[in-house]
Amino acid sequence: MRPENASFLAPISEYSNLPFRQMCLGAGASFAEVPLVSVIAMRHSKDPISRIDLSEPEKGRTGIQLFGKEPNDFGNAIDAITERFPFAEWFDVNCGCPMQNVTASGGGAALLKTPERIADIIKECRKHCKAVSAKVRILGSWDKTLDVCKSVEKSGADFITVHGRTAEQGYSGKADWDTIKKIKQSLSIPVIGNGDVTSIAQGKRLVEGGYCDGFMVGRGAMSNPYLFRGEDGKGFGARKAMLLDYIGRCRKLGNPDVADVRMKALFFLRAFPESAEMRNAVSRLKKIDEIIGLLESY
Repeated sequence: MRPENASFLAPISEYSNLPFRQMCLGAGASFAEVPLVSVIAMRHSKDPISRIDLSEPEKGRTGIQLFGKEPNDFGNAIDAITERFPFAEWFDVNCGCPMQNVTASGGGAALLKTPERIADIIKECRKHCKAVSAKVRILGSWDKTLDVCKSVEKSGADFITVHGRTAEQGYSGKADWDTIKKIKQSLSIPVIGNGDVTSIAQGKRLVEGGYCDGFMVGRGAMSNPYLFRGEDGKGFGARKAMLLDYIGRCRKLGNPDVADVRMKALFFLRAFPESAEMRNAVSRLKKIDEIIGLLESY
């Protein structure tokens, strides 16, 4: 894979499932990820890969993001996944998620305190797969931030994704793109910048300005997966088409989950008059056909 000049869909927990990734990749995203697969849970599960919704058409464009703290768990998880999905090539080590259920077990942003452990995990992953990356956040000091990023580089990662916020910030405040730029200038591996990117044009400007080699879009894509092909998604017609597209993809893959479709609708149905009223109405519906009927009646 070539991450330079690429656009990435962020691995959004409980959101970037297969039909959503299909929409973003179909709209022009270069790469996507299956989010937050626990290597600890895989070690204890009788059916460790039941929740991984990777598909062969995504080969080469979709990675699997893993979290945990023990290097051996990562290697075993990759072996189990590639046995089931032999086309899986790229695995991403999450070193930035601030959620309590991730950090409590020593994974995610908790790893930022131990750069040497991050290095050991990446080295172990390298033994089991074709491509490895890591996703990190910045820390309170430049020296600590650079230490983490250098550990990722020296351990043999193919590239690194940097979210320009600290774990303590969560998703508040503004992403620090000046620090991301300094990281890019300090490393020899590609740096993917993440934080507050809401359009392809903006992402390309950041690449052209030397802030990053590629860029990742998260929250902006949640409400408009078509941004990857440059559409602003304004107007009811665009939003209706977006949600119907999603529902159609879900149906092709099996029985759509109405709770998931409602969640997507609450994000998709924006940027047009009476959108708040429609989202409120959708939140009370219990069947997919009822949601479609509401869209058609507007």
